[in-house]
Amino acid sequence: MRTCALVSWCLLWLWAPVRPTQPAQRQGSGETAEQAAQITLLVLRATVKGGSSPKGYLFLPSGIPLSRDRAVSVLTAMRKPIECGVISEGPILAIACHPLNEPETADWRARARQSTSVFEEEGRENRCPEPILEARLLVHRRGDSLQVPLGALAVWFRDYKVASALGVEDGVAPPRGVCMVIGVDPAPVIRVKEEGPPIRSRT
Repeated sequence: MRTCALVSWCLLWLWAPVRPTQPAQRQGSGETAEQAAQITLLVLRATVKGGSSPKGYLFLPSGIPLSRDRAVSVLTAMRKPIECGVISEGPILAIACHPLNEPETADWRARARQSTSVFEEEGRENRCPEPILEARLLVHRRGDSLQVPLGALAVWFRDYKVASALGVEDGVAPPRGVCMVIGVDPAPVIRVKEEGPPIRSRT
């Protein structure tokens, strides 16, 4: 898989108390906003071992399990952009989200525009039909899949910050009506190899 967009950061805040986000007016069409939320749940499932078929979701600090459709509604209503992460609570996936502050938002929106441009270019190279934002994509991870227009992925880039790696899968035959297959992976862990203790100066 050729990785085209990469997002990674520390998720230590998951275990800290989370301030509930305030509902806001949905941005864009309701359908597109819900599709972006569905992408978020798929990406979160992809980052957790054995998370492809959870029995429910909950949003920390609440302990109330929700269905997938209800979790999509909760995500869609949150003020954007938000940073989300997940931990596994047995068959339930526990999600924590918090809004980005103003400096983080400006930086994230710039990254989102860049990521969207990359996938628009990939779509045209894969001969996706115009208008390019309406081209159908298959977003998947080990059998867990979702078909959405590229415009929904663009909204996801803009509104959600989730540790993950997305890339166009070359050589994979897309299903009928789909022009591009997007694979989802957890964000890679970068390790720094230590070369040994520093050499002390001699006197």
